[in-house]
Amino acid sequence: MKRKLIILTLIFGLIGFGLIFYFKPFKPLDKSVSIDKIVVTKQKRRLDLISNNQIIKSYKISLGRVPKGHKEYDFICFLTGH
Repeated sequence: MKRKLIILTLIFGLIGFGLIFYFKPFKPLDKSVSIDKIVVTKQKRRLDLISNNQIIKSYKISLGRVPKGHKEYDFICFLTGH
């Protein structure tokens, strides 16, 4: 009985510890950093923020179950400081 309690405590502890890091808020970018480009790489499911040809920050993104194929929309986004 005591062994089961220890095992359950360890399992729930590990799950809780993992959830803390999964939902942990990310550190926002410094306001002094200017972003020149935003690049989305569908195969890697990643969004990169680029400044002076260097990746400043990368984010994991979700594209649905089947992200293969051509894009449905083509758009140009102008970044403003607002």
